Amino acid sequence: MDLKTTPSSSQKTLVYLVCGVLVFLYLFLQYYYISPYPFGDDLPSIYRFLLEVQQADSFGEKLKLIFTNGFVEHKLLFFSLFITSLYGLIGKISLPLFALGAGVVWCSIFFFYKYWLPFIRVSSYWLVAIALVLLSFAPYQAIFWTMAALQHFSVTFLCFLTIYLLCKPAKHNLTFFLLATLSGFFCTYSSGNGMAVWPAGFLALALQREIKFSLGWLLSSAAGIGSYLYSIALNETPSGSKLSHVFEALSTKIVNFIAGLAGASYFKNDSLDFSDGEPPLSFTYFSIYLGLLLLVLFLLGFIQAYRKQNRGLIAVISVSAFIVITFAFVAFGRASSQELFVIFKSRYYTYSVIAIANGLFCLAYLSREFRYQKAVLYVGMAYSVFFWGCWLFNSYTNLLNQRNILDLGYLNFTKTGQWICYQPTFFYERFYNTFFSEHQDKLVQLPTTDLHTAFQNKQVTDAVFSPCSNVRMQVMHNKPGFVNMRLYNGEAPAIHNRKEGYAIAMVSQQDTFLLYTTLLRNSVKKLLTTGQPTRKGYTLDIQLRQNSFPKGSYELHQFYFKNKEGFYNPRNEGTITL
Repeated sequence: MDLKTTPSSSQKTLVYLVCGVLVFLYLFLQYYYISPYPFGDDLPSIYRFLLEVQQADSFGEKLKLIFTNGFVEHKLLFFSLFITSLYGLIGKISLPLFALGAGVVWCSIFFFYKYWLPFIRVSSYWLVAIALVLLSFAPYQAIFWTMAALQHFSVTFLCFLTIYLLCKPAKHNLTFFLLATLSGFFCTYSSGNGMAVWPAGFLALALQREIKFSLGWLLSSAAGIGSYLYSIALNETPSGSKLSHVFEALSTKIVNFIAGLAGASYFKNDSLDFSDGEPPLSFTYFSIYLGLLLLVLFLLGFIQAYRKQNRGLIAVISVSAFIVITFAFVAFGRASSQELFVIFKSRYYTYSVIAIANGLFCLAYLSREFRYQKAVLYVGMAYSVFFWGCWLFNSYTNLLNQRNILDLGYLNFTKTGQWICYQPTFFYERFYNTFFSEHQDKLVQLPTTDLHTAFQNKQVTDAVFSPCSNVRMQVMHNKPGFVNMRLYNGEAPAIHNRKEGYAIAMVSQQDTFLLYTTLLRNSVKKLLTTGQPTRKGYTLDIQLRQNSFPKGSYELHQFYFKNKEGFYNPRNEGTITL
């Protein structure tokens, strides 16, 4: 591998070709996996918002809705402008297209790294290492959760844009400063953590010794942050309600903060997997130590940026400040007194991915005159390749499972008028049932999928099924009114297609409900030991609210679907009584 800092045309072509393939794969797979049905905050922030915009009488009222749209402590300005513009172009709500647009915004961040990397005069192969991390599927929740994608991706992009404008000219002028200020206001009003763009921008100007513009930036910061805080009822938000308890469980919050920077590298040693979740606090996790390393790299990069005034390095260090402040918001605003990790959640991995990519950028700069710079590049590239490949391998099962939940949930809704088994919180089920029952406007009509055809035209056969085991139902004493349904099938053929899957049909004499199953997740360890990229089998582990179902006895039958074909097993796997 040639490490020349001035790449040849063939080296540039190779780097750009690889990066182009990574961008294409990311966007293609994002569009491929997303369900057309809303999840979580998509309901109020997209459907209800666009319905209100459509029903507004005047342009001024529509504009007011766009600028005031928000959810809990977050304003969603970029999000609102984006989906309103797309809706105006295509004339309907299309979550796959909205999510694809969010993906394009995210992939655009690559071009900032492409612009800044030549300033530090390192091998262009570092751009491939950064792109592998940036375009990984670590933030896989953003693929099926359109609102989260547009919120987190857009605020990150706007931070990059603001810092780019502040660091672009060799000598600052008023035009770039005003554009950066405008971008900063958009960033602030696009998500709660967007306020962090102001200290990040001040750092960028201070490192460039731009005293005059720094003073102007401080005044803009006061206006931006002050107006944002004034516009929200902070004490009524999840984060704001915890401000009075900010110093409680301080050690837990500090560990969450450090581990959050490298949260996307949360590694399960027993399965050799990257993952997410809320594990108990422990110092055995790799993310804690990688997070400490990232902080060291950022500190060393800051020192070098101050001494050398390298614009590329200044830009990346300033963005890193935004990420550090964001994780401080998350760790101190979301963590509770329980000794748990709250930052190992895929939607927060958006910021962890940037932290790791910036760490690679700093590592490239700090090792550029190192005797073993080639070895450092190899290590960085190996980590990036493993990171990208492991997340691609791990996330597809999660994405298929989530699509199964949404598609089957909507099929139940069309047959019964209720969304059941959506989330155990009941909040979104109530919102879903009320919203889509009350509003008959064509704007909020959801599309049918091949699953509807597959179930309607299902074939009755037991030829394609293997028996289930461990069928049981248990009353949940810690959640009154709920029962837990479980079964296991370890021999069902592996699923490879987004329109393919398994469900359990819960059948009485009058009613049929489809319960979503969870595909057994393969792991890198199993891949290495079995040589099989996919894993057969599925489980049912679901909480049922008894009041959502007519009382009576229900038989459990397997249902398999693929595209427009459905197969129903007449054999009863077990009987339950609700």
